[in-house]
Amino acid sequence: MTFVYEVLKAFEYYKNNSIFVDVVIINSESSQYAKIIKKEIDDEELERISKELYECARLSNELDLRMQAVRKDIQESQKEKSNSNMFAKILAENWKK
Repeated sequence: MTFVYEVLKAFEYYKNNSIFVDVVIINSESSQYAKIIKKEIDDEELERISKELYECARLSNELDLRMQAVRKDIQESQKEKSNSNMFAKILAENWKK
């Protein structure tokens, strides 16, 4: 599990620095894990948990896309402001001539 923890920390670092990557974790122990879960949780509860996890993942993805759009809007606004300041500077220099 230490390796998985390190991968997730790296993923968080990349995301915080606007580097978008996909992480895929393949669990080769899944059949044993599923058997253990099956013994611990009844079918109805398992279905409810699965739906809840799916909804959480969907909402997380939606929020991530919205945050990317906000970041893009901020970057574009900063570029426009920079271009506007440059244009004003050029006008001021030409006005003096």
